[in-house]
Amino acid sequence: MKRCSTYKDSGVKWIGEIPKHWITANFRYIISTLTDYTANGSFASLAKNVTYLEEGFSRLVRLTDLRDKLLNKGLYVDRHAHQFLSKSQLFGGELLMANVGAYSGLVIMMPSVETPHTLAPNMFLLKLTTDHDFFFYLLNTPPFSETLKITAISSAQPKLNKENVRQLKVILPPLPEQKAIASHLDTKTAQIDHLIQLKERKIELLKEKRQALINETVTKGLNPSVTMKDSGVEWIGEIPEHWGVKKMKYGLSLKTEKGEPMSDDIKISPENVQSYTGVCNNMHSEYSGDGVIFEKGDILFNKLRLYLAKIWFATLSGYSMGEMIVLSPNKITNGKYMFYQFFIQGFIDLLDAQSTGVKMPRVSPEVILNTLLCFPPSYEQEEIASYLNKQSKEIYSLIKDEKIKINLLKEYRQSLISEAVTGQIRVCEEDVSAHQTQNV
Repeated sequence: MKRCSTYKDSGVKWIGEIPKHWITANFRYIISTLTDYTANGSFASLAKNVTYLEEGFSRLVRLTDLRDKLLNKGLYVDRHAHQFLSKSQLFGGELLMANVGAYSGLVIMMPSVETPHTLAPNMFLLKLTTDHDFFFYLLNTPPFSETLKITAISSAQPKLNKENVRQLKVILPPLPEQKAIASHLDTKTAQIDHLIQLKERKIELLKEKRQALINETVTKGLNPSVTMKDSGVEWIGEIPEHWGVKKMKYGLSLKTEKGEPMSDDIKISPENVQSYTGVCNNMHSEYSGDGVIFEKGDILFNKLRLYLAKIWFATLSGYSMGEMIVLSPNKITNGKYMFYQFFIQGFIDLLDAQSTGVKMPRVSPEVILNTLLCFPPSYEQEEIASYLNKQSKEIYSLIKDEKIKINLLKEYRQSLISEAVTGQIRVCEEDVSAHQTQNV
C-alpha cells in the first residue's frame, strides 16, 4: 500500500504527521449525541443493582460487553432483560464507550437491533455527524484509546466525563476517505481474524490430542495387544490384566510440614497454575504466611474447585500456599505417572462430585487419598511417564509456535489499523474497489 504524496504536522504531539488534506479537530465538532445512563427518581438506586427478566423487556448493554467484545463490530449483546427501563430507544450503528477506570476509552459499535436496549452505568453512547465505522477503528487505536484511559485514571475519581470526550483531538479525513478506510479495514481485519480463529482452533485440537493421549496411555498402557480386564472402577474402565487398582494413599503420602518462606523462595498457589496443563506461570505467589514445604518430584494438587484441575509437578523445592496440598510419591510410585493420571476427566469429576461448600467447594485430603487409582508395575509407570513427557513437549512446542503466530497476526492487525486511520498508508475508494474486484 502506498503512502500519501504529502504530509503535514497535525499540531498534536501524540498524533504526529497526517496527510496534507486531512485536518485535526476537537471531537465535539462531530458529535451529535453524547449521553450516558440516567436514572430518574426511584430508578437512581437501581443503577448498580439490575434485575434481569425473561424475553419481552428491553435488553441491557453492560460494561462487560464493551470489554469482551472490543473490536467486534458484529457485537451480539447478551439477551438479558431489564425490568425498569423497558422503553429505551432502539440501537443501531451507535458507538458505545466505557468511561470508568482502566476500561475508559474502549469502544464497540452496536449492530442494528429490533428489540429495545438500554445502557447500564459506566458508558457513553455516541452518535456522530460523520462515519461511525471509521471512528470505531480510530478510537480503538493507540494513542487515542490510551489518551482517554490516562485521562480517566489521572483524575480524582478515575472516570471520564463528557467534556473529556468532547476535548479529545481526532483526525478528520474527507468523508469519502473515511468510508474507504473503514471498508478496507473491514475486509482486511476479517481476513486476519479468520486466520487467528484457525490457529486458535489448531491449539484446541492439540490440547485435545494431549488429553486423549493421557486418557489412553495412563489407563491402558503402551501395549495395544495386552489382555485387558475390568478395573471395577467406572471412570477407569478396563486396564491391562497385570495392573492393579489401589487407593492413592498406598502410593502417595500427604505432606503437612509448614515453614515460613523467605522473600526469594519458590511459592506456588492455585492462581499460578494453568488449568488442565500443569504449567506454572509464576514461581512466586503473592500469598503471605506459612506454606507447606515441598521437594522436587512432589505433586501440588489444588483441592479447591476441583473442576479447574490445577495440578503441578514440582521441578524445584519450595512452599505450597493456599489450597494446594502436597502429595509425595513413595519409592515404588512414579510421581510423573500419577501426575498425568490426575488429569483424567473421570478422576476430576469424581472428586468434584464429593466437594462440600457452595461458594468455596473443596475436597478433604482424606477423600482424595482414599480415591482408587491405576497402579501399573513400576517399570511401566516410568515408561508411560517418559512417553507422555515426550509427547507433551512436542505438543506444547507446536502450541507455542501457534501462539507466536497469533501474536504476530494481532500485531499486524493493530499496525494495519493504526497506519490506515492516521494516513500513514494511502487508502482511497479506488483502492477498495480494486481490492473487492480482485476478490470476486
